[in-house]
Amino acid sequence: MIISVLGLGESVNEFINNGSTTIGVNDIWKHHKADYVVCVDRINAFTVNRLSTILKSKPKKFLTHLEEWKRIMPTFELIELSKGRGNLNDIDNTFAYSNNSVFVAVVLAYKLGATEINIYGADFNKMIAQSKVVLGFNVNAHCWGYWSNRVGKVLTVGGLLVQQYAPGMELLLPDCVSLFRNPQDLTTKIKNILEKSIYCPHKKHEEFTSNQRCYDLYFLITNYLKEGKLWNKLP
Repeated sequence: MIISVLGLGESVNEFINNGSTTIGVNDIWKHHKADYVVCVDRINAFTVNRLSTILKSKPKKFLTHLEEWKRIMPTFELIELSKGRGNLNDIDNTFAYSNNSVFVAVVLAYKLGATEINIYGADFNKMIAQSKVVLGFNVNAHCWGYWSNRVGKVLTVGGLLVQQYAPGMELLLPDCVSLFRNPQDLTTKIKNILEKSIYCPHKKHEEFTSNQRCYDLYFLITNYLKEGKLWNKLP
């Protein structure tokens, strides 16, 4: 069964309904009358116009983990999110989630028995690649080798990244990532990029995947355990 998942990015306009089951997110009915609607945001997260579109939509089911929608959406169905973002271990009983509604909509497509899932309107890659500068921060900027996984997401699609420094970045990240340590440093780096284009042009670093990063960290750890030195050098 083919299921089309519809986000709200520009590429949703490329979708042509050929009779497949459709799962949309939030106020998708302003673009297409999706069969199912997934929402993981609270009611007060939407503007008056967007909320009006949601209230006027009539999907077979409106799926959310937030009970506050029950009183205003007639086809409300409560779902349970998994414990921890990106956790797929209990996907048959709960809904794995990330930081967007489209992710949950894809999980729903899987649960409905999709053998092919086509995604429209999830334009993260396109927006990143077209941006002049992508600014990144870390939850903990003091732990060696630990930083946001968005670093890899930006690099693999060709984003020009200016990232908050965390120890180990100078070893594990490509040279074209501009690292900053404080607001003044950040201002200078961005100004130089925009005015002088001193850093490398947009280039996809397709090798910068989670698997590769795990391999690098594994090499460093095992090398240190075996040798007790040279732990900060990659082959």
